[in-house]
Formats: sequence, C-alpha cells, structure tokens
Amino acid sequence: NDATPAAEYGFVSAVAEGPGARLFYLDGRATPAAGAMQLRTAVVEGGRLSASALLDDAVCDCCPTAAVALAGGGALVGYRDREPGEIRDVRVLRRPLAGEPSAATPGAERWEMPGCPVNGPALAVAGERSAIAWFSAAGERPRVAVALSADEGRRFTPPLELDAAQPLGRVAAASLPDGFAVAWLGRAGNGAELRVARLDFAGRSGAPLALARPPAGRATGMPRLARLGDRLIVAWTEPEPAPGRVAVAALPFEALPRP
Repeated sequence: NDATPAAEYGFVSAVAEGPGARLFYLDGRATPAAGAMQLRTAVVEGGRLSASALLDDAVCDCCPTAAVALAGGGALVGYRDREPGEIRDVRVLRRPLAGEPSAATPGAERWEMPGCPVNGPALAVAGERSAIAWFSAAGERPRVAVALSADEGRRFTPPLELDAAQPLGRVAAASLPDGFAVAWLGRAGNGAELRVARLDFAGRSGAPLALARPPAGRATGMPRLARLGDRLIVAWTEPEPAPGRVAVAALPFEALPRP
C-alpha cells in the first residue's frame, strides 16, 4: 500500500471501522536494511487500502498480533514488543477513535529473549472490560498468564498465572457472559494438552478443562476460540496422522469449571 520493498508482512488482526476494517500487522519494510520489524495499521474499504501508519518501530518478527474493538469505537491491539537488549514483553496499545492513544505493558516481566518466541498475545472484550492472555518465559520459568482491565484497556490488574508447568503457550481468548475464557497448549508428557479455563470479572480462575492432546511441535499451530450463543467454538490443528486436520469442538459455557 506504500510501495513497500519486498520483505515479510503478515500476522494481521482486524476490527470493523466505519464501512471498512482497520488492519494491524507486522511490517518488514525496514528489515532489508537491517532494521527491525514494525507494527503498522491501515484501513481497507471497498477494495481500497489506505496508506499505513507506524505504531511501533521495533516488534517481534513472528509473534501474532491481536485486536478487539472498543465499545466507544477504536481498538485495543496486543503484540509482542522488542526493546533494546532483546526484551520481548507483551504490550497493549489503546487507539480510540477520539482522544490520544495510550499503551500498557501487563506484567512488565522484562523477558530477555534473543530470538522470536512465535507466541503472541490474545485479547477478548466484554463492554468496557477486557482480558489479555500471553506466554512468557522470563526468569527461565515458562508460564501462561492473563490480566484484566475494567476501563477499556487503560489499566490492567497484576497477572494471574493459569499454567506454570512448562506450558507451550499459543493462547486464545473469548468473552463469556460473566467473564472470559482462555485456551492454551500445556504440557502432557512428551506432547501437548489443549486446555481451556474460565475466569470471572474479578480475575478468579476455574480449573482448566483438557480437550485434546496434540503433538507439541510447531505444526500443531495455535488454537482459536470464538463465542457463539451459549457455546464456545474451539478450533485447533491435529497434524498427525499426515496430512493432518483442523479439529473443532462446540463447548457449552457450563462445561467449563467455575472459579
């Protein structure tokens, strides 16, 4: 959209904006000259793509982004930042349609990671409440955590750890009528275990529900959650036996243990 050079672009998330959609994505225009991957945004409407705007000039090269719409318009955007010294904490950018943008770093763990962990955050929103879930291995202690906000992402609670038993991460999130659901890949022997936990708006978590045991490798991909009526739709990849398949489960809210 800006006569950008040949490079890597992707990991797109989007929210509705007017008659079109606002895209948030990783932009590699600076990488051919040894620059960092960037986070940029653009609007697509009626087959036309606007010029992009820079949001962050140094982010992780291959961690997915996440975006949800704010109740009053605009978006919350979650991504993995990249600071000097290879600090790769998750950040949340709040971009209202009116007013100044702001940013938060839930947890502020100062995870020093010399390579991309391929593990982006997940966001869910319920009115003015929102939740961000992420993976970190700061201090050589892998874990999945979640933080909540009651003011459209301006401030977040201290992190609640959902899994600190060597999880793989790869999180997903969705809203519930009385809270949020978070899915991730935990560890089970030499493989992975797809787990889903329910949280209330106070940040209390129920016991995770185990849904499947896919392999632990990268081919298992990242699970996805979506709310449909009184159910959660959970999708994940089962790469074995070849050629693999996408598995889908419909999970009633009440199947998830309450806090």
